[in-house]
Amino acid sequence: MSKGGDGKDWEVIEPSESIRFRTSGEQKTIGPFYKFEEGSESRMWAIPPLLSHETWKGVEAEEWDILYPLVTYDRFGSEFRLQLFQSFSFSGGINQESERTKRLTLFPFYFQQRSEKADNNYTALFPIYGHLENRFFRKEIDFLLFPLYLRSEKSAFETRNFLYPFFHTRRGKHTRGFQFWPLFGWENKEISTGRNILKEEVTEPGYRKSFIFWPFYFRNELDLGGANPINERMILPLYRQSLSPARDEYSFLWPLGHYVVDREKDYVEWGFPWPVVEFARGSGKTSNRIWPLFGNRKTANRENQFTLGPLYRKNKRTTEEGQTERSRVLFFLYSDTRETDLETGNRRSQRTDLWPLFTAEKNSQGQEFFQFPAPLEPLLPGNTSIKRNFSPLWSIWRRESDPVNQTSRQSFLWNLYRKETVRDQTKISLFMGLFQYESSADQREWRVFHLPPIRSKIRP
Repeated sequence: MSKGGDGKDWEVIEPSESIRFRTSGEQKTIGPFYKFEEGSESRMWAIPPLLSHETWKGVEAEEWDILYPLVTYDRFGSEFRLQLFQSFSFSGGINQESERTKRLTLFPFYFQQRSEKADNNYTALFPIYGHLENRFFRKEIDFLLFPLYLRSEKSAFETRNFLYPFFHTRRGKHTRGFQFWPLFGWENKEISTGRNILKEEVTEPGYRKSFIFWPFYFRNELDLGGANPINERMILPLYRQSLSPARDEYSFLWPLGHYVVDREKDYVEWGFPWPVVEFARGSGKTSNRIWPLFGNRKTANRENQFTLGPLYRKNKRTTEEGQTERSRVLFFLYSDTRETDLETGNRRSQRTDLWPLFTAEKNSQGQEFFQFPAPLEPLLPGNTSIKRNFSPLWSIWRRESDPVNQTSRQSFLWNLYRKETVRDQTKISLFMGLFQYESSADQREWRVFHLPPIRSKIRP
């Protein structure tokens, strides 16, 4: 989920993850137990579900899966990552300072980094003692007998925790703070000046935050000295208000009573009990929702609507690059995602899934893919490891076509029946190659039990 401009949750509609079309290259299979594919961009072989390997041409990149997801190895250039059981990992490469580094992780107990510069080495044995760098969204982390002591740096702030999470002090550029959670706490940042990426002097807004008996009383003054200073008061669950030049928001019996006046985006919104009931009117947003009966919401570049809760949902996102629209029935039971170029009106891609029966795709070049059945592909549409390691096991019927290169492939029951067409040449195989037929513009060929072929010419 991501946040929309009005602060509410919007569903992100990602562009469909196209299954790699290799119809113009070589493909070999032995039932569901071995598969080899080579196209213009990549080369892949797999022994499902035990092992698979894929490399990309033109770039130094490869992926290994061993009993996925138990063991994975990914490499791009000099950077690599080996991961076991999704918790033990070993990685390395060259960092931004052109230093070769290696990392070893046995999550969450042991962390280690070794670099060409000894100053960048660290070791941590949690929860006893350790030092970490650039981990867990922190520049540095030190701990001793956690939760007894923890120190962390993030941006320009240093936080020291004692008996985490009860006591902490915070220091930084023009910033001071202290808390004895959950009784009281405060943090202040002074208005100051700094320089942007263009080395121009700019004002850095400040803030004042405080709480008493968390989570019941809060008082915050944000963006002080900035373009939109915000004044917040909260006595939860009775009342909350957030006032600023751009937007006023009130909540009564939080979060049930909800009222917003957004002057920047030009709309008024209200609801009770929120989020079950919500209405909004204005040029920046229109919304009508009585959950689970129906709902629709529209802003400048997004539209969401649903009927009977999860029974039917439709989401649309419009950007400068194009429009993405997705319709769903009962979450992943049925899904249809389409991408359209707004300038030309042409369909860039389309993906349709009916779980667990099939998945089908078509891209802007007219390449198509169909697979039956598809028990995991609709749930994890962007997971290439699932396609390499598991799809060959349960795909009873597969069909691929590429009109640009004039190629197509069809396979039934793990190549019990297989048909491949490359321009004017057609190959048909039955019972995994025991019976074969091949035709071209001027010749036909039959082969039985791998005996020498019988050929005949085609008269013009």
